[in-house]
Amino acid sequence: MRDQACTRDDLLRRALEGPFPERDALLMVGRFSPLRPLERIRLLVTAPQPEQLLGLDHYQVERIIGRPLRRTAWNPRQLLADTELDRRWLSLDERWVLWFGDDRYPSHLREIYDPPALLYGWGQLREAGRRGVALVGTRQPDQEGEEAAFATGYDLARHGVVCVSGLARGIDAAAHRGTTGAGGTALAVLGSGIDAVYPASNRPLGADILDQGGAILSEYPPGVPPQRHQFPARNRIVVGLSAGVVVFQAPEPSGALISAEFGLQLGVDVMVHAAGASWTGCRRLLQAGASLVEGARDILDLIGPGVLGEEAAPAGELLSPGAAAEQTKLALFDSPGEIPSREVHR
Repeated sequence: MRDQACTRDDLLRRALEGPFPERDALLMVGRFSPLRPLERIRLLVTAPQPEQLLGLDHYQVERIIGRPLRRTAWNPRQLLADTELDRRWLSLDERWVLWFGDDRYPSHLREIYDPPALLYGWGQLREAGRRGVALVGTRQPDQEGEEAAFATGYDLARHGVVCVSGLARGIDAAAHRGTTGAGGTALAVLGSGIDAVYPASNRPLGADILDQGGAILSEYPPGVPPQRHQFPARNRIVVGLSAGVVVFQAPEPSGALISAEFGLQLGVDVMVHAAGASWTGCRRLLQAGASLVEGARDILDLIGPGVLGEEAAPAGELLSPGAAAEQTKLALFDSPGEIPSREVHR
């Protein structure tokens, strides 16, 4: 098998043109943790069938991705066996995995430099394709910041806007609570395996997101525990799903600033909520040109009509909150995913 020596743009073009990798091949490559997102795409473009992956040795994989793999050996038969957990998880309702080249893969997520090769999802697939607004900030906000995040999530949801965040403590959770409280749609992006909502205390909130017709997303397969480096990587997906990023309160350094920097690189609107204007990280963003906003109306005015999709209502025109589903999905969170007791920082 010859080496792949194409540019990023050429690689992504080939992934979109096909052939479509078989599902077992997707799951095998999703299980090989040393690979970076573009390397996963490169390997699947080169070997889209499980039989081809089983025929590769370690050195061939190194040649395909273009770098040595010193810490973890390529063991395709073990990877294939490990996908049994994925197949069991995917066999249940409203669970799915998308390849980068799938027509249902969010088109705007393809615009980031290193889009996920695989996107695991739980909930409404259709909603994952709608561009939303990212609401992010510290895990330790003050009362003003938490109330502002809740109110903004609530008001945006009343305007039909999808609210995107990371389901972490603090600002993320407050924004998601506001969105679900208004009967709106939320997208929660995990920094752990798709079955391991972290922190565990937010599992009921995750169930509310599913009940309201939203979705939980991750680039990590079932059973992958949260690790420190996975949270900054998660933030690029939050931004890639969004037409704007609102930072509520952020110290310096912080994961929320990483999200804002991703937003600046993508050219999406980066905003600072007035509740966090005095925080060091937010001051730096304002000095760099971020806009100061006080609520949903300011956010919608800055992003402009048409960007968020046809279901978003204009500022001043509210949609009625949806009724909560009658049956909770809390039982779905009884999963084999590992949830460490110690805090993992964004």
